[in-house]
Formats: sequence, structure tokens, C-alpha cells
Amino acid sequence: MYIPGMLDDVHGQQLADEVIGRMQDIRIPELGGRVIHVSMGASFHRKDDLDFERLYRQADSAMYQSKKIVGSSIVFYK
Repeated sequence: MYIPGMLDDVHGQQLADEVIGRMQDIRIPELGGRVIHVSMGASFHRKDDLDFERLYRQADSAMYQSKKIVGSSIVFYK
């Protein structure tokens, strides 16, 4: 997701918690009671540095780190 105005991991974590909460509320009968888990990665840019390819690679790398965590999670690229 591209989210203008998302400036730090505190606000990112708040948004991620909301997304994860909403995903956990979804019930799909065919899943037999299993819960949907979400793995997210995020990267932030400085005002003077908006390189989409770099941001995408960083967020993608963070997402793969997130997949290593059991359950739903978000990892911020550092």
C-alpha cells in the first residue's frame, strides 16, 4: 500500500493493528474455523528521496521477514 502522510512506524503500527483486527474478524466457512493471517512489510521515504523501486524492494524485504513470524505481523524496513 502507498499511504501518503504515513511518516513513522508508530502510525504504521496503528494502521497495521487495524488491518489485522479487521482481517481476524473475517469468517469464511470453507476455512473450517481457521483464522486469516496477514504478513506486511513497510518502508518510509524522506521528503527529498522518493525512489519507488527502492521503497518497493525495502517493503518487500520487510514483508518476507514478517512471514517468518507466526501469526499476523508487520515489519518495518530499517
